[in-house]
Parts: sequence; structure tokens; C-alpha cells
Amino acid sequence: MYCESIFVITGAGKRRERPCLYCGLQVKTLSRHLTRKHSDEELVKAALAMSPTCRKAALNQIKKDGIKKYNFDQMGLAEPTLQTERASSKLRGPSTTDVVVCDNCSGFFSRRYFYKHKRSCENSEASVVLPAGVPVNAYMKKDIDDNFKNEILARLLPDEVGRLCRPTSDETILAFGQHLFQKIKTKEDKKTEVRRSVMSDMRRLGSLFLNFRAECAASGVRRTVSVKDMLDRSLFIGLYLLLYN
Repeated sequence: MYCESIFVITGAGKRRERPCLYCGLQVKTLSRHLTRKHSDEELVKAALAMSPTCRKAALNQIKKDGIKKYNFDQMGLAEPTLQTERASSKLRGPSTTDVVVCDNCSGFFSRRYFYKHKRSCENSEASVVLPAGVPVNAYMKKDIDDNFKNEILARLLPDEVGRLCRPTSDETILAFGQHLFQKIKTKEDKKTEVRRSVMSDMRRLGSLFLNFRAECAASGVRRTVSVKDMLDRSLFIGLYLLLYN
């Protein structure tokens, strides 16, 4: 189940409890917990054999994997409560959906902070390509192509039209975008043009639908309309007015 309303645990200004990848306990001193309680786990054992700098990076990745596992479990609930890597006083309340996942390290971040993280992501230091922040609901859906998540969904503006193009909303636009992307993604020499074309067409359809929905409401249509309803013959007059007025 994928919800528009997601609580985000932040705890800005104090050390937060984080979920342990292995036992699920919420622990404030997670590095100490991992080394004392789970030193026999292969990943922890490998981390302890590293130099201090590498050990810290390895333990940080285990912490991220713990948050990832916790969030995956939460997304199966009617009202999921997500955890992010960094505390932020700006992310509070049940209407928060501004959470993205780094496609390099799988860390969960607020969109406001992600622009800082991607320049220092430990897993992308050897690459000239900066990591992308994938919307959390898209990341959780395994039936969406990873390239489509990273190249299209991660780059959509988080405005009303952009939100309409994501998995939490009407999936007709999402399916439309994926179809376009699959048809033209083989054009490696025109990667930027392909991305812009698909995003532009998805946003154009989303914008048309928002206006169509408003026109239907103004015309007295009382039921909730979807993108598919733009092809409903009984509602063609609303679409006609939008296109030709």
C-alpha cells in the first residue's frame, strides 16, 4: 500500500534512535550496538577489520540498510512512519511526502537536504555522475524500471503537476511515461533530449488533466474523475472546451 500521508521521524536537535538492521531495536548509539551485539554478522565483522575511516563508512552503510529495511516494513502499513538519515525541523506532520532515496547508497533523505548529500555520498566518490534522489514511493515499487526512476521520476519538480506524475497518484500518467521511455531510451546519444521529452510529455498530460478536472467540477460533474475519464465520451465536452477555447 502506498500512501500520500507519511509521517517522518526527525527529532531535530538531539540524537535519534535508529533501527538496527539485524534485531530491529531502536538504538541511539547504533555503532556501539552493532559492534557489541552483532560482531558475528559478516558485514559487521568485515567492518571491524577495516581501518578507522573505512570502518566508519561501512558501519554507516549498515545503518542506512537498517533504515531502509524499517521503511520497507512501514510502507506496508496504512499510515507508514518513515525515518530519514538526517534530522530536519522542516519535515514534520502527516502530510509530508518530500522524501527521496539516494540511488547510490540507498539512504533516505528529505528533498531539502539531498542536494548536499549527493555531493558527498560515500558510494559515488569514484563516479563523475552525481547520485539521483528517487521519490520514496517510486523507490518502493519494484515494478518500475530503475532507469525510469532515476532519469525521470527523480527529476520531476515536486509541484502539483509533478506529484500527479508519481506512483502515489493516478498511475495512467506513470504508465504513459514508462511507455514513452521504453520506446526511446535506446537512443543513448540523445539521453538528455529523451529525458526532457518524456518529462515534458508527462507534465503536459498532467497539466491537461488538472484543467480537465477543474472544468468537470465547474460543469457539475460530482464524481471523482481520473485521467482515463478524458477518454469518456460523456465528458468529451469538458475536454473539447479545454483544447479549443
